[in-house]
Amino acid sequence: MFFMKQSLLILFLVSCSLLSQAQFVPGYYVTATNDTISGYIKNLDWIKSPDSFEFSTTLPSGSTQTISAEQVKGFYLKEENTYYGSYKLHTLDISQDAYQSNPTHYFDGTVFLERVWTAHALVLYYGKVGEDQRVRYFLETPTGLTELINFSFIRNREGSNVRVKVDNYKDQLPVLLQPYASTNNGTTPGGYHAKELIAYLNSVLGVSTALNYYQTKKEKYIYLLGFNAGVEFLKNYTPNTLPYFTYGITGKVLLPRNFNNQFIRFQYYQTANVGGVDYIGRTMKNTAHSIDIQFGTYIGQGVLRPYISAGLWAFFYPYVRNLNASVITGLAYKKRFSLELGHFANPLFWAQNGRSFMVPPRITVQYEIPLN
Repeated sequence: MFFMKQSLLILFLVSCSLLSQAQFVPGYYVTATNDTISGYIKNLDWIKSPDSFEFSTTLPSGSTQTISAEQVKGFYLKEENTYYGSYKLHTLDISQDAYQSNPTHYFDGTVFLERVWTAHALVLYYGKVGEDQRVRYFLETPTGLTELINFSFIRNREGSNVRVKVDNYKDQLPVLLQPYASTNNGTTPGGYHAKELIAYLNSVLGVSTALNYYQTKKEKYIYLLGFNAGVEFLKNYTPNTLPYFTYGITGKVLLPRNFNNQFIRFQYYQTANVGGVDYIGRTMKNTAHSIDIQFGTYIGQGVLRPYISAGLWAFFYPYVRNLNASVITGLAYKKRFSLELGHFANPLFWAQNGRSFMVPPRITVQYEIPLN
């Protein structure tokens, strides 16, 4: 118990310290007079469109400054090959309340929109602004920036609430692209997602799908395969209080950025030569198996990020079968390499006679490889 508490305390202190660290990456910003200023930009892996960013010309000891979207035309992150353009927006902000008439509340402000595609002097931007935080796409042509309208709202009609869908972007796109279309092939816009919008733009303009394509991370699922090794404490199930060597694999899905850095994962572990006693009192050594199914989230925006997850932990050993709720926490480097404290707590202990909240943990290091 003392060891577990010490481990949790150390992990908590390290995580808090790392959360305060800034992650500056090479980049530049474009001034109002089209000058390019190179330096380092704090990459916060923005979930919603930022209205400012932190910049430094010299790191690590240089001073930083906060630059707003009203001051510059945009900024660029070299490692991600991602450009954010500054634009003043006037866009509907939809609430979940029932409207008696059409929505009339607007978000007004200047923010940075993320460029996701460009060809033939046209640029598709992604944005997430306002209180409703819905995804918005914008198409910039030589004549200006146009929001591609797509939203729904609840309308009260004669005492009943009805959801009204407004997808004007399907009519807007053919008109906006008409001066640049290579052929009239009768293609119609698909869903309101980056992949489908880009496919439509490329089809109408006759552009190669690989040309000037900036893949947005907002709508991308990332699949990873991980390999894990460490020690497992099983004193709740075996007479031995010493840790056992354990190893296993992980399958993980990182949800799109709109889901706030959340993930779903499956883990399988084997622990060999686990000592125990059979039903007639004989000592034995066998292989134990455990399975974790977890839903979790990363915390913060740095290269080093703590994470926490909750789910189910199943433990299988001759004459022992256990299924518990569990909590897992850890510290990840670039969401790839991590140090993890597994199943250290059982949040449903109060419903299980004789169980305690604190559980002997599994401590492992893990390395995960992206599959896409």
